Amino acid sequence: MVTATDFKLNEVFGRAKKITYEIPKYQRGYAWEKKHTDEFWQDLTLTSDGDKPHFFGSIFVTKDNVDSNKIRLVDGQQRITTSAIFLICARDFFHMHSDTNLLAKDNLKTIETWLYMIDESTHEPDPNRFYLTLSRTNREFFTEKISVKGTFDDKCTIKDDASNDSNELLADAYLNLSKLILSTCTPDDDGIRKLNDLAYTLIDRFELIRVGVGDEIDAYLMFNLINNRGEDLGESDLIKNILFAKLDSTFSSYPDREERLDNFDSKWAEIRDNVTGQDLSNYNLDNYFHHYLIAFEFKTLQIKQIYSKFLELLNTKNSDDIIIELQTWSRYFVDIRNPKEKFDRYPRIEHYLTKIKNIDATYVYPVILAGYKNYWQEDKKKEFEKLVEICFKYHIRVKSLNVGVVLSSYQQKLYDVAARIENGESVNQIIDILIRDESTYPSEEKLKLQLKTIKIIKGSLVLSLLEELENKENPQYVSPVNVSVEHIMPRKINEWRDYIAKKHNLTEESQITALHAKYLNYLGNQTLLSDPSNIRNSNKPYEIKRSFYPTEGFAITKKVSEQSDWTTKEIVERQNDIAKSLIEILDIDKCRMS
Repeated sequence: MVTATDFKLNEVFGRAKKITYEIPKYQRGYAWEKKHTDEFWQDLTLTSDGDKPHFFGSIFVTKDNVDSNKIRLVDGQQRITTSAIFLICARDFFHMHSDTNLLAKDNLKTIETWLYMIDESTHEPDPNRFYLTLSRTNREFFTEKISVKGTFDDKCTIKDDASNDSNELLADAYLNLSKLILSTCTPDDDGIRKLNDLAYTLIDRFELIRVGVGDEIDAYLMFNLINNRGEDLGESDLIKNILFAKLDSTFSSYPDREERLDNFDSKWAEIRDNVTGQDLSNYNLDNYFHHYLIAFEFKTLQIKQIYSKFLELLNTKNSDDIIIELQTWSRYFVDIRNPKEKFDRYPRIEHYLTKIKNIDATYVYPVILAGYKNYWQEDKKKEFEKLVEICFKYHIRVKSLNVGVVLSSYQQKLYDVAARIENGESVNQIIDILIRDESTYPSEEKLKLQLKTIKIIKGSLVLSLLEELENKENPQYVSPVNVSVEHIMPRKINEWRDYIAKKHNLTEESQITALHAKYLNYLGNQTLLSDPSNIRNSNKPYEIKRSFYPTEGFAITKKVSEQSDWTTKEIVERQNDIAKSLIEILDIDKCRMS
């Protein structure tokens, strides 16, 4: 049964009520970005200044099966959570000025009764019983970093503690709303009244329609229906909904149903943290699911198809098994994205996995996942090492250097490789597949033509290519922590203007700047340098640079110092030499196992 009633936010936020609201475990985390909180603020201030209510949309709710005083928020959590964050910001503002302003002190007491349930023994707001409970994705961070009473200064670094991308957005919302309050409300009586008016406007004049949904299964179905037809929802969120709907059905007759669901929700939270956490994989969850499906289940699919493919997968696998597999592979994915600890005894694997991450070669990850499963064994680890090197070089040759390979063809070739690895093919067989078709493996001539004049701006790509050149000159080379890219003719033309004019017989400023713009980002004009030297000397004249280049410890940089001048002639000659070396380096046929 579905019911619809008018609703105001004062029915969520307290005033001594016993009803609490909870965002269910299957719900996605907080997802509003700055543009959404800016719109929320604009609506709030305009409504406060006017005399009409503001329609804030609809929310879908269902009653808790166990606690009759708890209502589950099926849809509308972004609006309700943002409202809570605003009230917390207002509370913190009043708290900051409560020692010096009596009105702020009174408003602080009032707003705390909106946020917290009243302790029946003390008749005071209980800071441990918030009227709104967030889903597992955000619950701990919200409780420990957002809802706890403090000052804006206390919380200015909360984003550093965010364990996943959703918590980062939660922190952004608090920081943005607190900034907007500071820009609008002064710490005197007028500013205190202004903020108090905004708070009352929110809970009394923001109107919603509350739709009651019969039970949890209806809630899952309704949630998917809403988000497939309404506001865009990530594929990963829809996947979680359907997996947990299946779990809920599976566990419906179990006496420990809630404990089982809670256990799997913990697993899902770990998956999200492993994949999206800044200090872990720092990756997109939808893309991770796509890589998993390509590596182990389907030969081809687009990112927008992953939800439908998980539905298909549920015909052959149980949802609990799928979640456990996703959890296991999320742990391996952390190792792949942060290879230093796992592969410290395999420096070439660590080197190429780091480079793949740095140049954002996302399409090779299904191949690497399949390779990890099939090659990361005692007798095959050398094959995994070769595979990672091949992935890096293939991506550079086919994708990074813009040699005209169609993206979809490049993707499908990698998907085919992942499937073949799953079928037990060796690295040498994989090489045969990759190099046999010129449409997805450009010829040496085509590569040479592109490399002779290519300009590369992206620093991570330039660094990767230069380090490959350095490794060719010095096979013992290990990438130092403080290495950086040096433009020999520097980005800032100031100290080189007269030098360029003299060496190229130029008299017009337009001629000088045109030459500088044309050759600045040639690979032939870029080399390796340590960070301290780069910072100190990046804009110095060539004769000064030439004097310290030999001391930097980079073979390719020492070679540059052998040139008495640095003009377009030297840049083009070096570019041609680099092209020859890269053609040899990027020949994956040379990566065969003996």
